[in-house]
Amino acid sequence: MNQKTGASIFSKTLYLFAGWFLLYAVWAFLYVTGVIREALQAGGVSLFGNLFDIVSFYVSGSCQYFAYALLLAAAGFVVGRQKSGAGGQRQSAGAKEMNAGVDAELDAWFTEEDRGAGGEDGGD
Repeated sequence: MNQKTGASIFSKTLYLFAGWFLLYAVWAFLYVTGVIREALQAGGVSLFGNLFDIVSFYVSGSCQYFAYALLLAAAGFVVGRQKSGAGGQRQSAGAKEMNAGVDAELDAWFTEEDRGAGGEDGGD
């Protein structure tokens, strides 16, 4: 199995988990909404007196799963976009030209330093 196939399978697995978290988050959101609606209709809870608790109940009951789904989908996207190759890095043609120019400049600088290193110390 090559690296691209492995990344593709891993990417699809991350997307699958993201889908499961999204489905669970929707179900949990609807469930939390039903619980809060029943509590409000029964008169046991007032909306304005307990707004912080209601928001906290939504966040702890369902919103975190939306965040997990988003993070897993983003991770699947990143893993899927990686190109197999040396070091797993991908560069544009312009970046390669710029790096080649910088490498040539550094080589020239080190060559000049090597030539001048014996005479610039002053012999102390």
